Amino acid sequence: GWGDRIDVSKATRMRTILAGTDPVALDYFGAKFLVYPLSKNKEHHDPDNPNSSIANFLNIVQNSWGKGVVGDSNISLHEHDFS
Repeated sequence: GWGDRIDVSKATRMRTILAGTDPVALDYFGAKFLVYPLSKNKEHHDPDNPNSSIANFLNIVQNSWGKGVVGDSNISLHEHDFS
């Protein structure tokens, strides 16, 4: 969820599975295309806002891990519709 873990009004079923070998890229993608569009909270959930909480988190993880992709221009995406 993108909000309070108790407030069910913020619960959403995205019907989306993210999988990959780069956890930094997965968090970036999930924040940008799943969480931020729902919350519209640029201060916390916009990974392209360098001052946001998620951008700071991604940079810390990327720097401490020494690898990981931040930015959708470096992510190779493959989609499949299971319906």
